[in-house]
Amino acid sequence: MKASPSQQKAEAEAAAWLARLHGKHGAADLEAFQSWRADPEHAAAFDQLTEVWDMAGGLRHVDLEVATAAEKQINRRTVLLGALGGCVALGGFAAWQSAQATVYRTAIGEQRRIRLPDGSRLILDTDSEVRAHVSESQRHMELRRGQAYFAIVRSNLPFVVEAGGHDISANVSALNIRCDATQVSITLFDGKATVLSPQVAPTQLEAGERLIANGERAHLDRPDLGDAAAWQSGRVIFHGDTLAAAVAEMNRYGSTEMLLEPAVAGLQISGSYRTGDSQAFARSIATLLPVRVTARADKLLLGTKG
Repeated sequence: MKASPSQQKAEAEAAAWLARLHGKHGAADLEAFQSWRADPEHAAAFDQLTEVWDMAGGLRHVDLEVATAAEKQINRRTVLLGALGGCVALGGFAAWQSAQATVYRTAIGEQRRIRLPDGSRLILDTDSEVRAHVSESQRHMELRRGQAYFAIVRSNLPFVVEAGGHDISANVSALNIRCDATQVSITLFDGKATVLSPQVAPTQLEAGERLIANGERAHLDRPDLGDAAAWQSGRVIFHGDTLAAAVAEMNRYGSTEMLLEPAVAGLQISGSYRTGDSQAFARSIATLLPVRVTARADKLLLGTKG
């Protein structure tokens, strides 16, 4: 089925944005892109083009002339072939292949420390995944799930992390980003960062601030940075958290899953616990709270006593 004129225009513009975002760009470009992408038709065109881009492994360079040509030859196949042709003209298949994204993953209970090609450092928490495009022409990361700490070195290029629909742009900064199913949390330890998303207004973060975004709702606070970084040394710290929240957090790290009876889910707990040791955590809970721990196969059930 032939695309409508508006779809054709959206596809041509998507190609132009793809080229710009995979080259040199700044915070103003990101803000303009988010404004353009707020249109559902634009978002659909860009997501479709990006999906094919990712399947191909990404391209190091796409000349903006490719996008201009796409406006004249505007079906989906022509846009993609034009982009690939631009890649070949700028270095051929070898350059395209060398620009493939690097994917870093961790299993449950695993953490990884990684030095990126630009000299920045990445610490990846348990059960997390990051897709990285870091080269001479771009510094783009996508946190697909989990939690990561980024220590970003100086460069002429912004360091952009995409997480849960939010774009976080920084340079010479240290920040922690957590991407859960329902919210994104960005904690800035040092430097400055800009957060852009379709749902909330652009936010400038200063050192010590945290932005928690959940759908169209977002709020700023200033957490204890020691607590926020505790996971990097294998600890998790609770301050009056519900037992349900604490167990969910401990389950992220432990190989032995803990289950809760509804009657004890609302009990509150404080303290510092070693990640990955579900047995010790459960024993501590049974001592501190009116909770009984029962082993069932490879799981621990936390329920009421008596």
